[in-house]
Amino acid sequence: MNFDLGAITTNAIVVVPIVLALTQAIKLTGFVPDHFAPLVSIGVGIIIAWMGGPHDVPFSAILLSGAIYGLISSGLYSGVKTTMQARNRQKVEQEQNKNKNKGKY
Repeated sequence: MNFDLGAITTNAIVVVPIVLALTQAIKLTGFVPDHFAPLVSIGVGIIIAWMGGPHDVPFSAILLSGAIYGLISSGLYSGVKTTMQARNRQKVEQEQNKNKNKGKY
């Protein structure tokens, strides 16, 4: 069995934002708790890989590519979220330091 990992990663450029958006939409409905978002993301990735991929590849390749899409999208979301939280904390600390230094002069 030969997996074309290059094609999977190339397709990820297009598929991952779609998986991310659909996962967020599912989370916003409230039917799925936030801590199940990575599993939902993997499921959405597998469904998209199955629907959008070529039909002459083995099902294991579809599962692998869908899982990769889901894992990449959940990692992308958590990375962006962590970065934004760190940036907001940094802004708050800068404001606190600025206000603290105002009283010294």
